[in-house]
Amino acid sequence: MPWCPKCKSEYREGIKECADCKIPLMDELPPDSENPYSEENQMKQQAQQWVLNDIEESQEAEAEENTEQAKDLSIETQIRNARLNAARDSVRVYQDKKSKAEDFKSSGYTLIFVGTLGLIALVLLELGVFPFSLAAPGKYITYLVMGTMFLIFVIMGFSSFKSFKKYAKEAETEDDLTSRIKAWTLENVTKESIVKKAALPVDMPEEVKYFRYFDMLKKAIRTEFGDVNAAYLESLTEELYSEIFEGDN
Repeated sequence: MPWCPKCKSEYREGIKECADCKIPLMDELPPDSENPYSEENQMKQQAQQWVLNDIEESQEAEAEENTEQAKDLSIETQIRNARLNAARDSVRVYQDKKSKAEDFKSSGYTLIFVGTLGLIALVLLELGVFPFSLAAPGKYITYLVMGTMFLIFVIMGFSSFKSFKKYAKEAETEDDLTSRIKAWTLENVTKESIVKKAALPVDMPEEVKYFRYFDMLKKAIRTEFGDVNAAYLESLTEELYSEIFEGDN
């Protein structure tokens, strides 16, 4: 007679599945040690399942934690890279006062030369020095338009010279500040002191290290010399960072 190995119910011949347990019937009941549905084996299976569940949950938690850490690191790196790129952009667009003064001086000479030459050319044209002339009355409109344009060039040229004098004076102050900042920084700040104070993990990405060190150097300069122009400070810090960290390479 067939038996259910789980509930141990006996069935008549021809029945293949237990109506209650929904499992295949056996021709005879095996010993409890061999019966997978015995109470002892059921407890063992449940215990094993608990262990497997704990291991699986632990692995999932560890994987999730690693994913979060990787995500945090990735986000931190992206943010710092963005800030680093912004800082480098500031360095690229900054122009020192002396360069600005020279640009205004050059523009002043060019504008005055072109404007004056244009006005002289109009006068000579009207006096008939050139072998061609403009027909009246349209020529007077041309004289008015061209003369106004050349006069504006001359005025802009003198304005550029005025700006040149302003920036030339500011350049003296900036050069003095730059000299003082460089002298103080190279005397009081070293690569070893920054690295030691930062105390960053060895495995930290190099771009993150760069940004931290760069920030610390910039902060030291601002602490000593007060609030200076941001773009100017970025440019000068970049130059000093190269001397301090790459000078020995």
